[in-house]
Amino acid sequence: MILFLFSTIATMEEKCLSGTCSTLASRLGSGQPSLHPGTLLVATSTMPSSFFVGSIVFIYEHRRCSGSRGLILNMPLEEERRFEWETKSLVSMHGNAFLKRVEHGVGGPVAQNDWMILHRCACCVASPLKQSCRRTLGKEKHLTIDWGVELLPGIFLGRDVSPVLLFTKEETPVVSHQVLHGHAEWFVGQLGSEVKRGFWLIEPNASEVLLAMAPQEL
Repeated sequence: MILFLFSTIATMEEKCLSGTCSTLASRLGSGQPSLHPGTLLVATSTMPSSFFVGSIVFIYEHRRCSGSRGLILNMPLEEERRFEWETKSLVSMHGNAFLKRVEHGVGGPVAQNDWMILHRCACCVASPLKQSCRRTLGKEKHLTIDWGVELLPGIFLGRDVSPVLLFTKEETPVVSHQVLHGHAEWFVGQLGSEVKRGFWLIEPNASEVLLAMAPQEL
């Protein structure tokens, strides 16, 4: 039964990408609350899952035919796992002040050996710097910066560590970084159902909240 369910979801995703989403998948994915990449969810006191109690989740993928994926933003990571990541991914910067600008967290219960970096760039949304901020930051350090995908104004998600190199400890921290290990997943219609049942609240000002508050303050 479980294998059949996963096979069905995979087939629905393929059809959705090809534009031939089935009637059933459309029905399951329709009529949901306003969910989309960039949605910020806040768990309520009625949350039945002990894993998500008190969590803030950033949705980075939401497809009507295949479900949703998101990252928990306020769940601390064990120091041992943080040290392991720094040793493997930032060998040349180990013990450097750059590491102080990188926060770590558990992104979810799925694939915790995998990771993504959420970059917050305040000057990327501030007029008149909006158009040139990212380009200027990279040129000042003579770096090629890969920010990843901009899901909200000033909020980027990727797997490249190059933005971490932008500032030394003496400079204004207009950019911050959070490495999130693992992610959360919901099958078709599940997350919308949880929102309707009151397990999650949708934060309407996601970009402003993420730029104004550090992970530990959420």
